[in-house]
Amino acid sequence: MIGNPPYVQLQKFKGNPIQEVYKNAKYQVYDANGDLYCLFYERGLTLTREKSGLLCYITSNKWMRAGYGTKLRQYFADHDPKILIDCGPGIFASATIDTNILLIANYQKSTNNLKALNLEKADLADLNTAVVTRATSISELSSGAWLIGSLAEQDLKKKIESIGKPLKDLAVNIYRGVLTGLNEAFIIDQTTYDKLVSQDPKNIEVLKPILRGRDIDRYGYKFSYKYLLQTNFNLDIPKLYPSIYKHLQKHMSKAKKREDQGANWYNLRACAYYDEFEKEKIIWGETMRIHRSGDPHFPRFSYTEKNSYYTDKTVFIMTGSNLLYLLGIVNSKFGWYLAANYADKLDKGGYMMQKSYVENYPIPIVNDSTISLSNKIVELTSQIVTRKKNNLNIDSLEDEINQLVYRLYALTPEEIGIIENEARQ
Repeated sequence: MIGNPPYVQLQKFKGNPIQEVYKNAKYQVYDANGDLYCLFYERGLTLTREKSGLLCYITSNKWMRAGYGTKLRQYFADHDPKILIDCGPGIFASATIDTNILLIANYQKSTNNLKALNLEKADLADLNTAVVTRATSISELSSGAWLIGSLAEQDLKKKIESIGKPLKDLAVNIYRGVLTGLNEAFIIDQTTYDKLVSQDPKNIEVLKPILRGRDIDRYGYKFSYKYLLQTNFNLDIPKLYPSIYKHLQKHMSKAKKREDQGANWYNLRACAYYDEFEKEKIIWGETMRIHRSGDPHFPRFSYTEKNSYYTDKTVFIMTGSNLLYLLGIVNSKFGWYLAANYADKLDKGGYMMQKSYVENYPIPIVNDSTISLSNKIVELTSQIVTRKKNNLNIDSLEDEINQLVYRLYALTPEEIGIIENEARQ
């Protein structure tokens, strides 16, 4: 079975009867947040001959790390994958996503002999030789994220995951920023803000300062003087805030057509977590590019205090416990390693940092054995956040955090070398 199945998010079938057809077909790999090509893998393999059948597809490589790929990775692990070639960026000039090629046998027991290769352009001259000479063996496949790397890199990943616990299992919650459906109406500039407040001081109750992905820096942010009209799900805007209603009337035609609306066209969609924006939180952009000139300034997670900022749809937020401890880890050099091994790569340098990736970061829990290290990380992170607000240098503090994080994960000098090499890629 050879193919290049379609890449279509199953969420795009929302409201379409075909979505229920796929759901009711009882695919083992079905995930409502997944992609159609995942189902093609299972269907294709079942159509091949048992024990001797082979399937070879080229698809998006997102299944290797994404949350929706969990079931698919386990399905592959329960069969017999033979060769995995991660094409990465730049191999196909017209491709808009990164791809991989998987050759898998229809045998209900893995031989733990997967040969995997990160493809380079030079390999295209003789792909067979590249696989024979450069591919590494991967054993102990599971539903967890798949890493193509040397034996030392694979051992390091196993060690980290044995020490840490997935972020999603800690006392935190991760949410996406506000989806207005019409930013030109519901996100306003400073001039409009001032006008609305002067017309009625009460308007300030629903005018919330908002940050976008482009505003977020490493440990800090640059407020661009944008504000969200927080016209909640069923808020009676015409009665309570008539001047805001008058402003929104200019956008009525488009606002009525949007899917993301509440009880009325002038309301934001229903959202169970609006209160989370009022809490202290870690924030980060859904895409995080690496600056290649000068300071790479990566990763870029920031922190906001209570009753401060909302965020738009290009940003994710994390609320809960031990936030400064977590912020120090994810912004460290080790945090770069986590992004490189758990997030999805962007074509020109950087990573997709959606919830489905970040929530799988393995983080050491705070207990009696880690409390002194975690307290020191919190202390230093707090100092960095303060110094960042005052445009003061934070280099020495970051160096201290890097070393503390290495100790948290009990890394050897050789393992630290792997981590720091990742940050130089």
